[in-house]
Amino acid sequence: MSKRLPIGNHYVCIVSIETKDSAKGDGKNKVITLECIGDEYKGARHTLYWPITSADPHALAMARRREAEYISAACGADFERHSVRDIEGTVFRPFMLALEPSKAEWFSAKAMPCPAEHQIASEEACEALRKRLVPTAPKPGGGFDIITVSEVEAEEIDWLWPERFALGKLHIIAGEPGQGKSQFTLFMAAQTTNGGAWPNNEGSAPDGDVVILACEDDVADTMRPRLEAAGADLSRVHVAKAVAEGDGKRRGISLQTDLAKLEAVLARVDRLGRKVRLIIIDPVSAYMGDVDTHKEAAVRAVLEPVADFAARHDVAVVCVAHPPKVAAGGKAINAVTGAKAFVGASRAAWFIGPEFEKDDDGQRIETGRALFLLIKKNIGRKVSGLAYRVEEKDIPTKRGTTKAPYIRFETGEVAMSADDMLKPDTGSFGRKPLNKVEAAKAFLAVALKDGPVEQNQLVAKAKEAGIGYDTLNNARKALGIQSVTQGFQGLTMWAVFGWAPRPDQGPLFN
Repeated sequence: MSKRLPIGNHYVCIVSIETKDSAKGDGKNKVITLECIGDEYKGARHTLYWPITSADPHALAMARRREAEYISAACGADFERHSVRDIEGTVFRPFMLALEPSKAEWFSAKAMPCPAEHQIASEEACEALRKRLVPTAPKPGGGFDIITVSEVEAEEIDWLWPERFALGKLHIIAGEPGQGKSQFTLFMAAQTTNGGAWPNNEGSAPDGDVVILACEDDVADTMRPRLEAAGADLSRVHVAKAVAEGDGKRRGISLQTDLAKLEAVLARVDRLGRKVRLIIIDPVSAYMGDVDTHKEAAVRAVLEPVADFAARHDVAVVCVAHPPKVAAGGKAINAVTGAKAFVGASRAAWFIGPEFEKDDDGQRIETGRALFLLIKKNIGRKVSGLAYRVEEKDIPTKRGTTKAPYIRFETGEVAMSADDMLKPDTGSFGRKPLNKVEAAKAFLAVALKDGPVEQNQLVAKAKEAGIGYDTLNNARKALGIQSVTQGFQGLTMWAVFGWAPRPDQGPLFN
């Protein structure tokens, strides 16, 4: 391994700091050893000598300035405003070193922060180097990890949302498609980023950043408009869509293997003087790696490290889960697809579904409200449910405006339990499940009851409800629903056969 790196720019980190007498015997030097963590010179080292005692005040002043520059680069901060003066705290933190020729050794190396696109990879390389150079002692004999309770201080639970979502804990939200599960989590993200108030005077969120793992929704046309509609501070929301590999390829994120990468994101936010308070994983089934999600032990093996991660970083982790096709036994604890370990590993589990009431003929009809109800809770006290409606706002885009949904909570609590929601006579999920075409028929009956709807709008809303285009079109044909295109390249409208507008509505397809 060479002592010096060649002229040029290199990604490096500090691996050791020592104090030694100068070769001339005129004072002491701080000896800083850097190791390259990237490019073809990976592993090569460069040594810097900064005077810390000297008769030359100019040399001391320049050394102090250079030290501040290195601290700033390693912390990703503005050098002119950075106030940290402890370079010991920058060991194994990455930065860029620019080596220039024909200058005194202690002055020739200029430090700069890593470019953002290389930050995570550089942090991971530094962490791997730290583990290699500073090995941790193995636990003897592979025995139990014992905690003596008397050595642990009692603590109170810190809440993100009092009595509903706790910092340092794992949570699950399950429910039927189209009821606003993802929208609910984006409401939580908005409140977290601006310290907003929770419904029913339940306090305010401790303001912080939010990290979202989301593979199903596009950031530009779906997530950003919805976050804007919810009032989020967009500069504090960070969406992870995939893992960028070193060869330029991208792959899906796995909770089995990528918690260190998630940890690096939290560390980067910490260095900005902020803190991540909420992590949303939507849907959690997409991030379970190659495990069989119907096996208890396999699911726990993935989720328990996630729960430990939440506790270690004092962050609330909220996982969105889909329901099974049939709720076994009508119990809410069975309303999460896959193994029961999804609910078991969480400290609080919630269910979202539509509210129903009976009309004058005794038929069950939707009220238009969604209910947020407790499935189980191992911390704090038991709380009632909440009700909300999904509404829309006009959000500006680069080509005009788009309508974005957001949720509006209604005042008051809901006495119904999640188990009640799943009963055939009171809720929705416990009813006999419909096959795909029958479900699509029911969807169209509601969507077209007030008149024609443009085809693309129907297809988009059906997709949110888990109904594909082919199934929807088969249901349209089975019901005899009209599909009419008006004019050349005009809109295609769907309408119930025989529907006619009221006199004040004008032509059928205007």
